[in-house]
Amino acid sequence: MLIECENCLTDFMPVIKLIVDDYPEYAHVYEKMASVLEAVQIHEDVSLIEFA
Repeated sequence: MLIECENCLTDFMPVIKLIVDDYPEYAHVYEKMASVLEAVQIHEDVSLIEFA
């Protein structure tokens, strides 16, 4: 499950970055997704990740 999550986030991040470049008010979404991706990549306890 985590590998699939990592794959999806990795593929989707460039798209989110393009959106944030045009609409900076969504930067918090990009930052949150980047932190989740980092947590998944370093095998942190994903139960600690807040998705809200």
